[in-house]
Amino acid sequence: MAKSGLKKWFAQKWVDIGSKKKDGSYAKCGRSKLKADQKRKYPKCVPLAKARRMSESERKSAVRRKRAKAQGVGGKPTNVKTFADNGKFIVKPKKKFSLKPKYDYSEVNLGDVKRSFKRGALELVKKNKKFPNVSVELFKEFTDTKTPYYEDKKQSKGVTGSIGGRFGRVRGQIAKDNKTGKISRQLSVEGSFDFAKGGFAKNYYKDIL
Repeated sequence: MAKSGLKKWFAQKWVDIGSKKKDGSYAKCGRSKLKADQKRKYPKCVPLAKARRMSESERKSAVRRKRAKAQGVGGKPTNVKTFADNGKFIVKPKKKFSLKPKYDYSEVNLGDVKRSFKRGALELVKKNKKFPNVSVELFKEFTDTKTPYYEDKKQSKGVTGSIGGRFGRVRGQIAKDNKTGKISRQLSVEGSFDFAKGGFAKNYYKDIL
């Protein structure tokens, strides 16, 4: 014989997953007039069996979404789904990219020859465990060569980028020489293969353009 709604509710032992005790148990669903209960934040209640099956991140998500809704509207509590998206807990992806300025400078003296190089750039790097890592860099280069007989200054700007995963990466660059207007392109592949037996690893590198 099936239990009535109220008897079934008591049998399921509903608990407040937003109020976990030090011993790992949960406070009972609802709040009494005791001072300790009055200090508790608004409860999110589920059957005890379900609470035990839920992961920590699932419990936090349910509690956060419950408390984000206005409660007691029209004298009734506002219900919120325990699980987001039909029982599947959705983890909001964390930012896994970085945007940072870069500046390279070097100077070499070879007797009467002096060479200097400057490169200012803005680099965007995104890393992901499942998908390939992506790197894009906008740059502007300055090179200066001085000798007793001549002086040569060059400026160029362009973009470099790479996309890579477990087995290697593809790299490319396109740049324009501001002095001559010449555009250069470069594309290369760098691969890496690991074999289980003997730990043998093979790498290759090939310029396409």
